[in-house]
Amino acid sequence: MKIFFKTCVYTAFLWGTCTSLPGQIAPGQWRDHLPYSAPFRIALTPNRTWAATKDALFSYHQPFHTVEKLSRVHGLNDMDISCFEYIPEKNILFVGYQNGNIDMIVNGEIQNLADIKRYTGLTGNKQINHALYVSPYLYLSTGFGIVVVNPEKKEMKDTYYIGPMGSPMEVFQMAIDGTYLYAATTTGVFRAPKDDPNLINYAVWETLPGLPEPDASYSFVLSLNTTLLTVRENGLEDIVYLEREGSWEILASGMNVRQARTASGQFLLVTSDGILFFDEAGQLSATVDDYGTGTIHPADAVPGDDLSLWIADNRQGMIHLLPGGASQQFVPNGPLTSDAWHVAARSGQVYVSGGGLDAAWNNVFLNGAVYAFHEEQWESMVNYSVRDIIRTLIDPADPDHFWSASWGYGVLEYRGNQLLNVYNDENSTLLSVIPGEKYIRIGGMALDRERNLWVTNSGVSRPVSVLTPDGWKGLDYPINAPTLGDILVTSEGHKWVLLPRGYGLFAFNDMNTPENTDDDLTRKFSLQDETGNTITSEVFSMAEDRDGNIWVGSSMGPVVYYNPEQVFSGDHFYASRIKIPGETPGQADYLLGNETITTIAVDGGNRKWLGTLQSGAYLVSPEGTREIVHFTTDNSPLLSNHILSIGVDDRSGEVFFATSKGLVSYRGDATGPADYFSNVYVFPNPVREDFAGPVTITGLVEDTWVKITDIAGELVYETRSVGGQAIWNGKNLRGERVSTGVYLVFLTNEDGSQTHVTKLLFIH
Repeated sequence: MKIFFKTCVYTAFLWGTCTSLPGQIAPGQWRDHLPYSAPFRIALTPNRTWAATKDALFSYHQPFHTVEKLSRVHGLNDMDISCFEYIPEKNILFVGYQNGNIDMIVNGEIQNLADIKRYTGLTGNKQINHALYVSPYLYLSTGFGIVVVNPEKKEMKDTYYIGPMGSPMEVFQMAIDGTYLYAATTTGVFRAPKDDPNLINYAVWETLPGLPEPDASYSFVLSLNTTLLTVRENGLEDIVYLEREGSWEILASGMNVRQARTASGQFLLVTSDGILFFDEAGQLSATVDDYGTGTIHPADAVPGDDLSLWIADNRQGMIHLLPGGASQQFVPNGPLTSDAWHVAARSGQVYVSGGGLDAAWNNVFLNGAVYAFHEEQWESMVNYSVRDIIRTLIDPADPDHFWSASWGYGVLEYRGNQLLNVYNDENSTLLSVIPGEKYIRIGGMALDRERNLWVTNSGVSRPVSVLTPDGWKGLDYPINAPTLGDILVTSEGHKWVLLPRGYGLFAFNDMNTPENTDDDLTRKFSLQDETGNTITSEVFSMAEDRDGNIWVGSSMGPVVYYNPEQVFSGDHFYASRIKIPGETPGQADYLLGNETITTIAVDGGNRKWLGTLQSGAYLVSPEGTREIVHFTTDNSPLLSNHILSIGVDDRSGEVFFATSKGLVSYRGDATGPADYFSNVYVFPNPVREDFAGPVTITGLVEDTWVKITDIAGELVYETRSVGGQAIWNGKNLRGERVSTGVYLVFLTNEDGSQTHVTKLLFIH
């Protein structure tokens, strides 16, 4: 009798209605923007169903019908999850990572075991593949052998190297019956007496007797009473063997087995085509090949107590297949993938370019993806005929209108997340490195005051093109560099172009006549200091700050051009390195002089966010002489210390970090300043007694003086805005939380020509 229907009668989509919808975060808080639609493992705990993706966990809370996320932002200690198990005997959620790190979640507390990750005596594969609980220990299948963990003491007890002569060998899964421990490995399935006191001795472990292809790779081993099941790994043509009473037989073949477990007294196999249940005798008892939500991609499944089935689907998130045939779908909102090469943010809109390049600026051939974040929701736009979108430019006049640059396929234009145009070598002056092939390599885009779109085009005779109201124009500037990166239109109207891979910078002035190059000024230059010495030609990023200075990120830290308007006016044009006074009088170090600055972003307070190749992200003061914060994976929820791009939303002050592991954001304390006090907003208002965060005053003009008094006029706090925003911690000048009452917020611009007063109710 089949316990699940192959065809569902209807699908009850609970996407959104059963999800804890994210709200705008407070200053100083973090949130992740990870994909949750591709879980690979699922687990049932009392009141919750959990799913694991490679980046994070999420759960469906059954009594309250809510979906919650659990990532590095919420306390997990790593990325690249490779193992996820629930240990009901100890009420432990076990999380193992590719680098050997381990998290154990016990009663809501995350406990970290980093011994394997930190162990320097072992090189190579440390991945945690599986966890088997045999009281009182956890037996971990890893990339080098078996590790025995005492979960009570949170310590490693033993390590079993069961390869030839005690060498490391990858173990994928373990099982136990009344007599033996079993281990599925890259070179067969091994067993050892479970009570043998010398399991650390490799000679105790023997190959399973009679197993076909005894030296082959076996990905799974299961024990059900007196029956063993194991899976011979063979790409998409796996072979499932069953052993009963000492005899092996083929149970199934020609399938890709993604997961195997015992459940409800049966063997459960999850394949790329569906889910199969076999009884102990090897008889097929139930199948699932449809759950009414389109093409299925199951990765794991666990039966519920009510004859339902919980499924981790690689495309659709968490699926709950009900006994009557209906299904429910649960997945937190997020981008489709964690690929985040570049992030652009403006006026409440965020766009992430989901392509990539290798170190030599060659394609990595990711699908043409752009991810849009607006009003707290992500929408994924994927053009499967395009590869490697590496830049997105937002139209300042209409944030719903944007262009995306592909490294090979030209420029894509969108409005309202709908594709409008694709500009390539057939309908524009853009050229392909190989005529007729998809090598139209676009490295950067910028819009000037006249709304002309400037585009860099690598490896071709016309390295710069411009789209004007009259059409496209190709410019054959003598840049003489194999690769062109980003392009910046300065406040002077000059155009600066990054020349990666050691070629410096190129600047040109088209004299506001892009159709005529005869009067243009050009200059190619490396980074030189005031003495004429070359600092470096390795440049990676650039940005113009609110004072009109050009900041350039190099392999030797940031440099600044304080007179960028003079780029064409003589030989004595130099970059300045920022000196930071040292501890010894008269000595100074250069700001991040040993770091590669991969990206630069300017916030509403003219402060600079500097992303690095391997040291995380820095926020420095407007002039760069003071470090305000330094985020790394050790002191923050940053997903990786390799920062690819930083984007700052001027409306909210939220800072988005595109890293090699995905996207995460932090709510900064600076927004873009307003011209007038016409839209001042205080939140929260009222401040409730249980609110412990900061009070934010936004909609301010630049450098606003903020004074907060009680209703009697006594000063309780004063500060100055950072850009268009000020923060109050709710305490008076003595450091005490203020009393219940109405407070007045007095606002004045720098010269006193603008003033504003607003009110705030504080409940203590």
